[in-house]
Amino acid sequence: MQRNVSVYVKRWEAVQVFRSDIPWRKITFSRTEKELKARDQTHTISKQYQCALVGNSGILLDSRCGDVIDKFTFVIRMNLAPCGGEFKRDVGSKVNLVSVNVDQLERLISCTDTHYPPEAKCSVKDQRCLKEREKKYGTPRKPIDCDDLINRLKRANGTTIWYFKKIGNIAAIKRMLGVLKPKYNIDIYFAYSPRSLMGPASKAFKVGFPSTGLAIYSAATQFCHEIHMFGFYPFYQDSNNRTLRHHYYDQRKINYTTNPHYMPNEYKTFLRLNRTGAISLVNSCR
Repeated sequence: MQRNVSVYVKRWEAVQVFRSDIPWRKITFSRTEKELKARDQTHTISKQYQCALVGNSGILLDSRCGDVIDKFTFVIRMNLAPCGGEFKRDVGSKVNLVSVNVDQLERLISCTDTHYPPEAKCSVKDQRCLKEREKKYGTPRKPIDCDDLINRLKRANGTTIWYFKKIGNIAAIKRMLGVLKPKYNIDIYFAYSPRSLMGPASKAFKVGFPSTGLAIYSAATQFCHEIHMFGFYPFYQDSNNRTLRHHYYDQRKINYTTNPHYMPNEYKTFLRLNRTGAISLVNSCR
């Protein structure tokens, strides 16, 4: 699979992690390998022999996979999914790399009050200033569920958060990263993909709109020798007719068959990869 996927995405394109000695205000998002080498701000993830890629399916509840997951040398999680604490028995607590989606990234910017630069302050009564600022910088996402979002980020303290789609609002992202440690005592590394992984995943696996899981799996093939996937199960009932949540950590529901990712079709791909030994697909460790 590493060779097959590398036709569409190279290892340097999969994940670039900013070095800790680069101040956030000076980081630069490069798009080519030549730029990356010239700026020398990031590094790729070193080759890993065994990786655990942890999905967010409700099938992980009561799976008792926590200890199994935590024994892996490299653990990848998705969309700031909470781990440890009340979920430790089923999903473990170890995390080396965790993705963040665009909604979470935009809400983090709003929750940390870093959408607008300091020089763009406006009085709430100065309508002209407010309109000009919105025209120049856009409208920030509403700061919803900020406590939960910050707490999820704290669980990733000391590890790497990763955005794998096209980077936008770069200045605001840099401001947000700059306030996490002094304001919230959150010290994380930040990683990005020099090209969005959605296109390569779509081409490699011939799907129209790949899910986060498929995109991250595509990247993982470039630095993981063995990939063990936990909690990839897009259905509301298991084989024993047990009712499942969509996510193990919340009660939100989606319609799997009308969702644009059409995850049941992707699941067939994962089953095929499991049969051929390309991955190990695990939903229970009991």
